[in-house]
Amino acid sequence: MLAGSPSPASAEDAADVAPLGYVGARMLYARSDFDIDLGAFGAGAKVDAGDGFGFGLLGGWRFDRWAALELELDYVPDIPIRLVQPVDQHIGDAWVLTLIPALRGFPFVDLLPDAVSPSVLFGTGMLITEGSVDIGTRHGSAMAATLALHFAGTLDVRVTRNVFLSLEGGYTLAPIALSVDRFSLAPNVVLVGAGVRFEF
Repeated sequence: MLAGSPSPASAEDAADVAPLGYVGARMLYARSDFDIDLGAFGAGAKVDAGDGFGFGLLGGWRFDRWAALELELDYVPDIPIRLVQPVDQHIGDAWVLTLIPALRGFPFVDLLPDAVSPSVLFGTGMLITEGSVDIGTRHGSAMAATLALHFAGTLDVRVTRNVFLSLEGGYTLAPIALSVDRFSLAPNVVLVGAGVRFEF
């Protein structure tokens, strides 16, 4: 072998750490975990938020075998808001959009075959929401943004060389409640998604 020629082992090691870009899209089921306080606007009322469906987009750069930088956008357009006390009735709707820069880790990269790729993700970014509530003749509507923390676990299964099916479950937490108009809202959401991811 000529001096300076890379050995097969060193070439394989280089491929392991070569940067790799990816993009993906998924459908989402959102289980709302809103903390809503209507204050004087709805004195004595107890309010809850229902479930909704949305979509998510993501793009990332896997700079190491063990880790990737990622940007996620999730949007749930129609979350029903219900009055559950003193009576049960639909009183409004809300939408939620999150934009989360995140770090994704691949802790089992040496334990599982390449066709299966579980990972964990943590990020912090921005959550934007708008909602409207009608109780009797009173109407409240507000749009605001707050800090969001996002935790998730993902299982990717290879379909072709560059295409994966993805299943993800996660939780988006708004640690600082939004205080707007006459009520406060902490729009926490459990997200379950399924979609595809493409590597290039």
